[in-house]
Amino acid sequence: MTLNEKLKQRSQDLWTTKYEMETNLLFKEAYEHIEKLENILRKVFPEQSGHYFICGELGNQDNNGLPDKIEICPAYGCDWSQIYERTDKTVGGMGS
Repeated sequence: MTLNEKLKQRSQDLWTTKYEMETNLLFKEAYEHIEKLENILRKVFPEQSGHYFICGELGNQDNNGLPDKIEICPAYGCDWSQIYERTDKTVGGMGS
């Protein structure tokens, strides 16, 4: 194989590798976006997804507009629910 042929083959290999990396990154970003949309749809249409949802709020609201308690239904059509109470404990750091 001549030097020109080697260079041509190497440039094709690099282009293919770069194209594959860009394609993989595009697929990864698309997959992450689809996962976010699926999560939103599960919560917007609990009757179709079977996902839990907040069905009520109880008590006073704090400075952030969050209630003292929330009522959560485990699935659409259930005849019972759970009540979760605010503990005023913060989890995680401040957002940027």
